Amino acid sequence: MTITDQLKTLIENEAVNEMIVFLKGLNEGDKKELGPELKKLNTYYSEFVDLSTMQKPEGSFVAGRSYGARARGQQGLVLAIASFVCLDKKGFEKTFYRASIFTKETLDQLLPWYTPSWFSQVLDDANTGNSYRLDYDLIMQLEAGGYFTPSPELILIHLPYLIFGNSSNREKIPPEKAEEILLKYPDTLQKHFWYIFEYPSDIHHLSRYNKDLNGWQNLILKFATEGRLDRMRILRESLLTANRNFNKVLAGWFMELFSFLKPNKEELKALAPELLMTLDSKHSTAVSLALNSLKQLKQLDYNAFITHLPQVILSGTKAILTSVLQLSETICRQHADARQAIAIQLCQLFLNKEESLQQKTAKLISTYAFPASEDLQQQLQMYADTMLTSIRPLLLSDPVTIELADDTASETRPLIGEHNMIAPINTVEELIYFASQAFENNEFYHAELLPAALINLQHLITEDVLVQLQPAFKRAEKLHARPTGNMGHLDHFLTKFLLAYAKQDENTIPWDVKEAYVQPYTLLWQHALEKLKVKDQRPLLSTPTHTPGWIDPAVLVNRLSQYKDQLPQDLDLQIAICRCALEDTTAAIALAKQLLTGDNRDLLLFLFGQSGITPKKGNAWIQAANRKGIDLAGHTIPSVYLNGDFKWKTAQEHYLAYGAYNRETHEYERVPATRTSIQISFPEVTPLSGPDPLLQEYLVRQAKFYSIPAADVPRLLSLTPANPSLMLANIIQYFMPLSGMYEVAETTAITAAITWLKEQAVSYRPTVHLFIATCMLHADKTIRALAAECWITGVSTHTLQSEETGYIIGIHQSLEWAPLKRFTDLLTDHMMQISKQHNEALELLLSVVIECLPDNPVKQLKKLLEIFAEVLAVNGHKVTRPLLKAKLTTWTAIPGYKKLIATLS
Repeated sequence: MTITDQLKTLIENEAVNEMIVFLKGLNEGDKKELGPELKKLNTYYSEFVDLSTMQKPEGSFVAGRSYGARARGQQGLVLAIASFVCLDKKGFEKTFYRASIFTKETLDQLLPWYTPSWFSQVLDDANTGNSYRLDYDLIMQLEAGGYFTPSPELILIHLPYLIFGNSSNREKIPPEKAEEILLKYPDTLQKHFWYIFEYPSDIHHLSRYNKDLNGWQNLILKFATEGRLDRMRILRESLLTANRNFNKVLAGWFMELFSFLKPNKEELKALAPELLMTLDSKHSTAVSLALNSLKQLKQLDYNAFITHLPQVILSGTKAILTSVLQLSETICRQHADARQAIAIQLCQLFLNKEESLQQKTAKLISTYAFPASEDLQQQLQMYADTMLTSIRPLLLSDPVTIELADDTASETRPLIGEHNMIAPINTVEELIYFASQAFENNEFYHAELLPAALINLQHLITEDVLVQLQPAFKRAEKLHARPTGNMGHLDHFLTKFLLAYAKQDENTIPWDVKEAYVQPYTLLWQHALEKLKVKDQRPLLSTPTHTPGWIDPAVLVNRLSQYKDQLPQDLDLQIAICRCALEDTTAAIALAKQLLTGDNRDLLLFLFGQSGITPKKGNAWIQAANRKGIDLAGHTIPSVYLNGDFKWKTAQEHYLAYGAYNRETHEYERVPATRTSIQISFPEVTPLSGPDPLLQEYLVRQAKFYSIPAADVPRLLSLTPANPSLMLANIIQYFMPLSGMYEVAETTAITAAITWLKEQAVSYRPTVHLFIATCMLHADKTIRALAAECWITGVSTHTLQSEETGYIIGIHQSLEWAPLKRFTDLLTDHMMQISKQHNEALELLLSVVIECLPDNPVKQLKKLLEIFAEVLAVNGHKVTRPLLKAKLTTWTAIPGYKKLIATLS
């Protein structure tokens, strides 16, 4: 029997001990001879097979059958031992079962007689924790044998788990056994334990999910009490973790440890420098702990405290800022020489719109720092415009009224112009460069520029140009096979378009369009391929010339003129009409009269507002009439899908919530519950039933589940930039009907929509108002901030109605659709004191919101009324609306409200 046959037999028979005896008898030549065979055996035994037949599955998997690697029992280990002895490092690391030899039992059998020269390199790779999972005992054994020096990162992969046992079988380690484990090796407590304070680990997760077991904190306290661990060092290192770039949960665990050890006042005094450094932490838990600890000290280096104040105030929560004021007052009471310096730093608190904080700050400054020094007076004047109107008289000797800028004179940009022009692709060189960039998802309109450029420049595309386009073709092929995570469905179809163009004479990939909403683009791209095939250089009509999807009316006239009296492709013409910018059409009317004839001339003149033209039949005429607010007969879908003015309501709905998990049925119990949701009324419709559908029919939701990648959202909105209501209604209904919906896919899609909308400059329709107002209450802070920007721009350009926005928010909050705190935080952070015009609009918005609220006060109502009072005070107004007065009167009987409401009228 040859050595190759012996090797195969030993592996087949799972003969571990016999394999080691066999390997000891091999010389270097034998090992080299077995190398190629071992590589084949590794491939064979690692194959994924049907375990009932031990054959590779053909086609799809069969339900009820088990699948796995071919190796059974100890075969993988025997193969790994042979590979360890006979292969080099590169060959061994390519094997499937290599990790199985890293056990104490196996290495004890191998290392005394064979240690490859590359073994220490493998162990060094294990130091990163990304290669071989060595257990703690084995690590200590290998270190004692001089094979390698374990890194702190490798130690911390295992050390936190030592006292919790095997999580896979829920083994529990009793306290005495846990102590024994930690005392087994001297280095565990003397050296390795301290790594947890210096490097990230999972110790916080283990303590959180194993609360029923004897945790680390109890053992640390016991060992510190017994003198096995340095108690002061533990306290000090716990504080230092606050600034070691740990995540907030891990840093919070160390703060819990600090509190669990209950440091006394003498210990706190010794730790004062570390406590002051902790004030600079980015974690509020750490800052709060430091402030509470410092408040217990009788003597404090107040000069050092003052140097840390700016950072604490800048990033502090309300609770932290309250503690800052308490500690500052204690210092001011004890040290007169610190009062002016502390008061100067506390002026930053006036950036916070919380009335109670501003009142406490003003009281502290006026009590301890008046008469104010010149520096303090200058600081107070700097923050005068951010002080609440009730605070200014307390601190300013001449509290002049803050005059906000009048935004009414600001220049509004035109709908299209140099500021939003899309650079055209006019040369072959530009096309070659652009083609390789079109899939990088830089701008949503790149997907439309590429087909348009290929059509316009097709007469210049030679064999040499096609060679230069090969990188773009290869990029498309790669992305088609392996789409990236940020690609949308339309990106995927764009790769199909370019591959189809590259292989015009070959069998191309089928389009296989499943989602109706992508068809406006896929049909355009198929139309573009037909143009390229027959060498038709007439341009696509619908390619945008300006962001976020507009077409210059003069450009549209020029494009259509190239069709003479022929009819362009129906969908291409519909999209072009929906995208045409109608703000100023004077020049376009004159050009149309000059260049166009027949139906094409009448269509565009009607679209541009020329009087005396009678609408005709056809989808293009329906779209043109819709742009003018006319519901032209001839379409089969309800008119609301064209004008976008959907009816909606915010209401309570009944549903079955998930209850406790039933271990017997292996299912969650379902319990009746209610929730508040936004419900949009979509009339029944059967879209795409006719031969020539309207553009909007493709955008009607048809699938049971509605999901749109964020990358596709701006492209779909830009199909109808003058009225994106249908798409926004879909997003509201299916992505944000509940305020608690906060999934990544939905949130990114909503963010993409509100970002696109922020760049718009047309008057918002009712559904657009609904979308913006609802975004102001969204769980995501970025979405709320973008909605506030839409409001700011809309007020400046008179495209948004604050009264309607306020009504929608009020209706939502009358049923507490979302926590009102989201809205009050948005008001104070983004919407107050922007300009005189915006303050007037904000007053109207808040008035309507409050009028819609129920007589029984909702949570955070008082905060909302405080903000409203400040807006009224800045505007110099009192409540005059009868409905609002009546609403406020109903709340005067509520404790704590009467005085506040009295200031409003």
